[in-house]
Amino acid sequence: MNDKPRVVIDPNLLASVLLGGQTRNQFIQIIDVAEKIDICYADELLEEVNALPTHPYFQEKGITDTVIVDFLNQFIGLSLKVFITSSVKKGRDANDFYLLSLCRDARADYLLTGDPDLLILDRYGPTKITRFADFLSILPNLVKLNY
Repeated sequence: MNDKPRVVIDPNLLASVLLGGQTRNQFIQIIDVAEKIDICYADELLEEVNALPTHPYFQEKGITDTVIVDFLNQFIGLSLKVFITSSVKKGRDANDFYLLSLCRDARADYLLTGDPDLLILDRYGPTKITRFADFLSILPNLVKLNY
């Protein structure tokens, strides 16, 4: 493991954060300890989030380009940029390959996702693939917080 736990967050979870609810509350818990973990991203992940306002569902929910830009600026400020150089081709969904490549190149300890195509893998190399809520249950031990 790295000095600080390294985490990649699936862009579908980031989309859920924008919509609110429990995922937003979970994300706020991550933000509260952002200085104690490394949240890793790549341009490919940002591109996926940037495309959200083109989808009618997100338009109906008021997710505009401005909302995305503001959110991503905050996200980038808390995160570590990683350049993807690996080409991983593992899993059931080719659209997820770049996330596994990002995990490899970031030397991520965790990939947070709700995607069953990723969760079924359980691990990719040293990266544990887990749900947001499951990660939050072990987070205090990872960052040695005193709750």
